[in-house]
Amino acid sequence: MLHIGEEIRKVFKESGLTVAEFARRIDTSRENVYGIFKRKSIDTRLLQKISDVLDHNFFKYYVNPEELYPEIASLQRKLEVADQEIAYLKKINKLLEKKK
Repeated sequence: MLHIGEEIRKVFKESGLTVAEFARRIDTSRENVYGIFKRKSIDTRLLQKISDVLDHNFFKYYVNPEELYPEIASLQRKLEVADQEIAYLKKINKLLEKKK
């Protein structure tokens, strides 16, 4: 099971920031930073702040890429259809402009 606080602590240690500087950048106290490292879950707004400060996407730990493949394939098919429709409409537009 994911322990997000431990993941944050690992990335924080590699960041070179002090606890005081990290706390200041995420608008909290040093004590709260240590509390964050112990958390198994975290508010998404705080996780976004931490992700921004540490330049690390912590949300990726919550997504299973294999679950996204069907959606990606579906969106790619829709994009192909949309591209074909755009090309068709451009041709119609050119023909209409020639009639003027």
